[in-house]
Amino acid sequence: MVPCLARLARADPVPARTAHPKPSRTNFSQLVLEPLSDDEAARIVEATLDWIPDELRDRIVARAGGNPFFIEESLRSLVESGAAEKDASGEWHLRERPAALEVPATLHAVVASRIDRLQPTARECIQLAAVIGQRFGDRVLREAGGDRIADAVDQLIAADLVLEAAPGERREGRYRFKHAIVQEVAYNTLLVRRRIELHRRVAAAYEAVLKDELKEFYPALAHHYLIGDVSNKAAEYSWKSAQRATAIHAYIEALRFAEQALELYEKIERIDAAVEALYLIARVRRYRGENDAALAAYERALLLLEARDPKSAEVATVLAHMAELCTRWDAKHPDLEGLIERGLAIVGTDRSRERVLLLAAKSFMPRRGPKSTDADWESSLATAQEALAIAEELGLLRERSLCLDAVGYAYRELGNFREAYTANQRRLPIAQSLQDSDELIDAHTMVAICALALGNMAEAMEHAASAREVAIETEKPRLGAHALRTETLAHLLAGDFPGTIAAAARRERFATPTKWPSTLGVAIGAAAAMASPEEKTYRDLLIEQEASPAELALADFLAAYYGLRESESAYHAVRSAGQPKAIVDLTLFGPLLVLAAARWHIPDEPFEDRVAAVIERTGHARGRALLTHAEAIRAYHAGENTKSAKLLFDAVQAFATLKLDYERAVALADLARALRGVPGREEQAQAQCDEAKAIAERLGATALRVAAENLTVRV
Repeated sequence: MVPCLARLARADPVPARTAHPKPSRTNFSQLVLEPLSDDEAARIVEATLDWIPDELRDRIVARAGGNPFFIEESLRSLVESGAAEKDASGEWHLRERPAALEVPATLHAVVASRIDRLQPTARECIQLAAVIGQRFGDRVLREAGGDRIADAVDQLIAADLVLEAAPGERREGRYRFKHAIVQEVAYNTLLVRRRIELHRRVAAAYEAVLKDELKEFYPALAHHYLIGDVSNKAAEYSWKSAQRATAIHAYIEALRFAEQALELYEKIERIDAAVEALYLIARVRRYRGENDAALAAYERALLLLEARDPKSAEVATVLAHMAELCTRWDAKHPDLEGLIERGLAIVGTDRSRERVLLLAAKSFMPRRGPKSTDADWESSLATAQEALAIAEELGLLRERSLCLDAVGYAYRELGNFREAYTANQRRLPIAQSLQDSDELIDAHTMVAICALALGNMAEAMEHAASAREVAIETEKPRLGAHALRTETLAHLLAGDFPGTIAAAARRERFATPTKWPSTLGVAIGAAAAMASPEEKTYRDLLIEQEASPAELALADFLAAYYGLRESESAYHAVRSAGQPKAIVDLTLFGPLLVLAAARWHIPDEPFEDRVAAVIERTGHARGRALLTHAEAIRAYHAGENTKSAKLLFDAVQAFATLKLDYERAVALADLARALRGVPGREEQAQAQCDEAKAIAERLGATALRVAAENLTVRV
């Protein structure tokens, strides 16, 4: 076995101005190479120079610290310094006693001593190459240093300090340093003034010889002009690097270069360019889900523009962007309402893009209120429709999608899911044409939520799955979490319990670590329905992910509801957490709670009335059937078996029409119980029970099947 050393190093020996963020991808394997043991290091020394005295070998091994590169360079240094030489017979021997030989204390010292022994021209060559980078090309080297210095690269190759790349590896340069430490040491031999001069020469050489290929080297030019203290050129190439990185979705690089450009633009007092850089920073931060950081970039742009003219159109533009970020993407501003009104005062009645953005933001404001009324949302709907009309008149595509989102949201809060569905459907082709992944994910998710409320489970699954796939492709875990929760919930409400578990498992496809308490809570309900041990696994994960009390309460309620286990504490925990609160949750979960309250003998009439009002307003057919089921259970508990059987028969028919097999099976089991209390209906009761068991078996609903097999269990 041959020991080897792998080292990841930057091509540039100069520290970056900002720390590199940790990689977000996980599609790699990390190999940790431990230092060589003393025995392994000694074997390398002896395999290289079998004549070396033990004393010198042990000194090299002790200094190496298990680093094979140190060993190699130390032995090479012995030969190059003349301390070891061949005699007339071709045998190697030491010219001095081992104790008199100096073994450098560090690897850097070993490399430095080798560079010091180079010829002056070769030393100039390695210093210039070190300025260019870990890889360097002949054309740039020759343009920056001249033929005499460029030709000396052969001496560096002969000294095994530089290697010539294979023909297929020359895109970044014909030559490369054998080790990053060689480049680093060579670079550090330069005085600061000389470094600055060489960086300028290298940058000019790039511009002179590369021309048509120059865009590939914008980052290198930005770096060389930055260290070369040519601020205007450094700013120009930093900005070009940021734009190019944004275009290929290399967002970490885009932020690094945009922030570098911003600093330089402010230094040379190019305010408009600095604002443009801040816009790009804000946009990229939003793409990455870093909404408060995006808002900070806009606030910095606002300060720059206000210093010039606090009532300018540019100020209104920044205010409009800030308002959109705070109302749609949940960034936090202490006086959002004042910010929007200030922007509207600047733009006046002009039918402009800025007015569209500000009106759309204003229409979202009731979201932030503690108790928004229908009147608030009616006003918001009118505002959103006004903004949409202007956007359509001006042909503003992206803004039209934003306004449709606002219109759909207002309709949804008013309980008009059909109109909300239509508005969000209109967003889809716009988002696709804009290639805006955030808009596309959000539009698909909103369509899925509306489809759930409208009772179209298959369509809800389809759109939620589309949103999830785009989120995975574009690495948007925050938006993807909403999509995946909606997809998982659609499977649960459709009675597809294995599908619910499979959907929840798709969270593992997201590369970026994310918390999934809402999705896990839904999966717990499915696991309980299947009487699966995964219920406990998901519950433990919820605790591990520090789920909120409301998330834990809903998970426990779903486990009790679908596991057919009476749990008054789970019901009260959900209600104590103020859930369900939003109209979508009231529509989807409210009837489940009402049915559970009826089944578990829990009086909660005000909540039941509230849910009934929401279901009446939204026209939610599934909710109506569940409320009928709840009324039947209350009649059964009151001893009104005939009334209960009639209501349950109506519920069974409604669930059959809606193709909700799980709910139908539960209602059939309850109908069997009710019929057993009606004289002469025993055979019919048995038939209902058998049908309930068959459906439960087909759905994998073990808890329901067991309950149906034992009709003596109290309702």
